[in-house]
Amino acid sequence: MIPEKKDKLKKPKEKTLYKARFVKENFAENYTVEAGSKITKVWTFRNDGTETWPKDTRFVYTNGHKFGELEKALDKEVKPNEYVDVAIEFLAPS
Repeated sequence: MIPEKKDKLKKPKEKTLYKARFVKENFAENYTVEAGSKITKVWTFRNDGTETWPKDTRFVYTNGHKFGELEKALDKEVKPNEYVDVAIEFLAPS
């Protein structure tokens, strides 16, 4: 047997943090809708970082009322300074 040279320990790959800026939403929290109706809430974000957000980057629910999906994956890349709409369908409480 011949001993193998061990590689130096490699640093773990750093987790990439993306920067997003909330730009607008299609309607505010106190918007009135008919009970039991389906509504689509759309938030517009801008990529304020220096890294492109890859396809499948997820926007994840963090707080507030849970009326719809808890996360939404992008279906395209978003380059720095580009905008993206994130839409979630909700069912209004009855």
